[in-house]
Amino acid sequence: MHEPDDGSWTRRDAMPDERPGRRAFQIYIYAVCLVTVVVVLFSAASAVYAIIRIAAPGTTAQGSEGFSFPFGFVDEGGASVGSESLEDAERDRGIASLAENGIFSLLAAAIFLWHWDQGVKLRAEIAAEQKGSSPPRRRASRSPRSAE
Repeated sequence: MHEPDDGSWTRRDAMPDERPGRRAFQIYIYAVCLVTVVVVLFSAASAVYAIIRIAAPGTTAQGSEGFSFPFGFVDEGGASVGSESLEDAERDRGIASLAENGIFSLLAAAIFLWHWDQGVKLRAEIAAEQKGSSPPRRRASRSPRSAE
């Protein structure tokens, strides 16, 4: 394919670092980061609501005071079994919701951090290639032994 010599802008001039798959990898990394940020935000909002359910169950509970099971579960002696106040039930649901959203947020945050780190490494590699040097290498975890 013929490239114009009139000084006009071309894609090759704009992106000299393009290798097969690099652009797709960048898009993947940043798309995952965006999705995980949204997941963390919604999970955090749900976790805040769960904390309110635990701290003030009377304000978030739906129904009437003195909730008990509608069919009046009783044991053989006639005592009520399994009756629970509305606030206790709401507090229990709040604890379960907080645990669920906390785990979900932590997993999403871990996925975000790993992918963001990959994006930082990729940007450093691109910058090093544009400067004409090799990309920074990781150091070995142990120190090299001296030759005796």
